[in-house]
Amino acid sequence: MSIEILVNEIPIPEDLIQQWQKIVDNVAEIFDVPTGLIMRVHPDTIEVFISSKTHGNPYHVGDSDKLHGLYCETVIKTQDHLLVTNALADPKWDHNPDIKLNMISYLGFPVNWPDGKNFGTICVLDSKPNPYSEKFVRLLKHFKEYLEADLALIHKNIKLEYLIRKNQEFYGILTHDLRNPLSAIIFSTNIVREYHDQLAEFGLNEIFDIIMSSSVYMKKLIDDLLNHDAVEGGYLPLSLQSVDYNEFIREIFARNQIIASIYGLHLSQQLPPQTNFIQIDSLRISQVLDNIILNALQFSPKGSIIQLLVETHKDFLRTSVIDEGPGISEDKIEVIFHPIKQDSFSKENPELKTTGLGLMIVKKIVDLHHGDIQMKNNPEKGTTVSFTLPM
Repeated sequence: MSIEILVNEIPIPEDLIQQWQKIVDNVAEIFDVPTGLIMRVHPDTIEVFISSKTHGNPYHVGDSDKLHGLYCETVIKTQDHLLVTNALADPKWDHNPDIKLNMISYLGFPVNWPDGKNFGTICVLDSKPNPYSEKFVRLLKHFKEYLEADLALIHKNIKLEYLIRKNQEFYGILTHDLRNPLSAIIFSTNIVREYHDQLAEFGLNEIFDIIMSSSVYMKKLIDDLLNHDAVEGGYLPLSLQSVDYNEFIREIFARNQIIASIYGLHLSQQLPPQTNFIQIDSLRISQVLDNIILNALQFSPKGSIIQLLVETHKDFLRTSVIDEGPGISEDKIEVIFHPIKQDSFSKENPELKTTGLGLMIVKKIVDLHHGDIQMKNNPEKGTTVSFTLPM
């Protein structure tokens, strides 16, 4: 799995900074020049990251400048070393900004992260003409490779930390979403135990269907937990099949209607008249709807109605869950499908405990189906969560 890392934001550990300081100090001493530098590039500027502690060095750590024709800028752009023996005698470099600091000769190499993105440069500068022998060129290249080995280690550690976080997130998601079908099983089992005689005539099979479907759903989630690739890569695999979406929604509705009644709520459904077969992972989309409906149940006042609405469009189906709850603040809507802290909604709903991972996995599943999901407040009251699935 490709992991995008914003290398400009990666901090360099203090122990490495101290080692790099020794490198530039030794480089300046070996080359017998006033300045040895490690420069770090940013989108629009370049800064002195490490500066040799040598006599006559005009550069200080933290100095920065815009990219406008500097020696190091050329090294970064060409991704090759640059040797300027005497800028004053070279028409290409006789207006170089470093001349103002009396730095008229230069030797530098690019320093890159292992993914090819540029960190900056390692370079030496002199206040007098300096041809820099081939031996010095090879030596500075050696120090460049040393720095890049350190950057590769930092980069690898960042990726490892990322994967650890993704694994922890994955375990949290599964733990969170196992609660929904487990609750359905517990509720259904209690109903069978307490009302067995009444159910025997007209409802027992339906209850057993809910218990069975919830058990299958839980097994699928546990299988994901044991799936090494899913855990290590932080993704959830899909098993697509052609599904009669109306019939699929009816099954979701039946399962959640029992839970709604326990919450003292009414669940209604509105389906299109025509049959629509679409390619989905039915267990994953069940997970999506169970999460959205359960959130609506938790946030809705007793006696209110939650609508399950399916609409057909030219290229997609839109499924909406519409509640009559308190709504959600606009700043929460912007981040609602991203990981949130457990107490993010505690002030608005003190009785509600949530990991904040449910809606994040909902978005991932919809994205994997090449659909779109959004949440909005209704004009009068409540919230609508809707997602699309391609026809």
